[in-house]
Amino acid sequence: MTTLFPHPTPVLPAFQSILVKGKYHASAPVHLVYSYVAQDPDAKAILLTPHRGMFEDALVDLNDEWVDQTSGHGRVCAATRRTEIFYPPTLGHLRLLLSMLHEYDGVLHDSKTTLDVAPSLLVLHEISSYFGSSSSDPTVSSYLSVISSALALAASWSPRCLQSSKLVIFDSGVSNLKLPILKPLSFGDETEEQQRHRDTLSVLLERYLEWTAEVRVDHEAPASNMSDNPLEGEEAAKSTPVDAVQTRKTMVMRRCCSSEGVDYEEITWRWTEIVLTREGGEARTTFHWERT
Repeated sequence: MTTLFPHPTPVLPAFQSILVKGKYHASAPVHLVYSYVAQDPDAKAILLTPHRGMFEDALVDLNDEWVDQTSGHGRVCAATRRTEIFYPPTLGHLRLLLSMLHEYDGVLHDSKTTLDVAPSLLVLHEISSYFGSSSSDPTVSSYLSVISSALALAASWSPRCLQSSKLVIFDSGVSNLKLPILKPLSFGDETEEQQRHRDTLSVLLERYLEWTAEVRVDHEAPASNMSDNPLEGEEAAKSTPVDAVQTRKTMVMRRCCSSEGVDYEEITWRWTEIVLTREGGEARTTFHWERT
């Protein structure tokens, strides 16, 4: 019953590793982690994200109604207590953290990276933000080495878990991240020839991961201008004196590899995100699914 949205909602297919890219909503990692740990009292998750402030600000700006109204409930708090969040600020810190996280085996290497129970879910969030202009190692190999380390870490936890540990990557910028395969050997600026050898990283990631999911925006407009406003009945009446914007989105999930010998399969989700701002109130975001 793992998902990226508040219930009721479609659920993700069975997976061991998945990349979510594109215009996904800021609360998607929250819903994923909560829905995963809530279904199993023994499940534990770890989320790694570069910037605590940016992560929290994005959630505040979205103001997911479900998160706002239920995050303080006892059952939600009980489940989220089995989630740990780390904020490695640089690529070097991220690599170091992935190399040091381990389940306690009688030896305490470091109190912050020694875990009492092996997690069954590892989430990496916005890795591409490490590869800005100030990055000391902006290459395809350095990005893929992070993925390899994360896969190896999840695999090392699997024998200690009741189920195999899973890896989820959320990266909105990976499709636009073009990096050289290796770091240029010259000390000067990149030549035109070196620029031509830059590859789209998201294509290469398909060789490492089982599933990819890309979210795109299909349409955005004030709700009053839409011919098929999904708000109905009492909710529509309440929403009359408001500023309302709705954004239609599509997510296409593609299976990159299959043990059954199937090259790929695709699953498509479509929904509308509605931001309602009632008079004298704050904006809140809700999710509405297309009728099929």
